[in-house]
Amino acid sequence: MRDYSPLIEEWMAREALLYDEAAERLGVSSVIVRLWVRGKRTPSLRNQRTLERVLGISSNLHERFDGLEKRVKKLEDSK
Repeated sequence: MRDYSPLIEEWMAREALLYDEAAERLGVSSVIVRLWVRGKRTPSLRNQRTLERVLGISSNLHERFDGLEKRVKKLEDSK
């Protein structure tokens, strides 16, 4: 899983954001943002997508999800 903490810190510094302001933009609590930055917690899939959009980065999340859907379908078809 990608480590978002340096990216979040860089974004907050660039935008001169406090934790409360960053949290408001990301739609989470400031406590969650602090935990992400400190590496104590990883963002959920939904929050990863939000971070990607806000931070202007991309990942292979959609590919991993598509792969999961294919595996589930294969399992269902084999029944």
